[in-house]
Amino acid sequence: MNDRPKTPRIAPEPRATAGEARPHRGRDRNRAAFVAAGLALLEKNALADIGVDDIARLAGLAKATFYNHFADKDELAAAVVEHVRFDQRALILRHVEKIDDAARSLARAFCVALRYRLDHPGRARLLEQSAPPYKAAVDPINSGVTRHVRAGLHEGRFTIPNVEVGVIAILGLMHGCSSFSEPESTFVYMMRAQQLSALMLRALGLPVAEAEKIAAQEADIAFGPDAASADIVELAREQSR
Repeated sequence: MNDRPKTPRIAPEPRATAGEARPHRGRDRNRAAFVAAGLALLEKNALADIGVDDIARLAGLAKATFYNHFADKDELAAAVVEHVRFDQRALILRHVEKIDDAARSLARAFCVALRYRLDHPGRARLLEQSAPPYKAAVDPINSGVTRHVRAGLHEGRFTIPNVEVGVIAILGLMHGCSSFSEPESTFVYMMRAQQLSALMLRALGLPVAEAEKIAAQEADIAFGPDAASADIVELAREQSR
């Protein structure tokens, strides 16, 4: 492998008590180093093209130490995917934690998820490749989406038959995003997020005008002023194709 990837910094997970933390501190650091190295490599390479030697070399640790933490590289890959999933979820939660409207929360979460895909295409690919089959609305992996859909139904914001129907609609749109070709600009990606989140809100039962207004506002927030003020030529070029 010619190019040496830059290893992301991943903080070790804290232990339960201070007394227990000291003996495990080095072990936690080593595990975090292996996960960070695995992430850097998997963002650009297929798992089949990566060896334990590559992972250990990038982590700066002995190959034998790798097996103190993982049975094989497949187990490491699972840990990498879980880290990426947690990283994306934490970002979304920071964005929606102070929003008290279910419709806005879902629109913001949807746009932030697409922004994460734009900023971290390698990580997004890992999530798509490891996506589990459809899980029921009550499954913990869908807990955030489920909570907001349930709140929207309770508040009368959504007119869908039940929570599960809403979760299926949202996850279907999100998974469908992987079929898009890569855009040439952040502005095009922002417009895509706005259009899809508006479609999501309409599917949940919001009036067209309100859905489009909320989607536009939340896409602007998720993608920032640089994308919102991009040259309109970008949009014209995209639409002319």
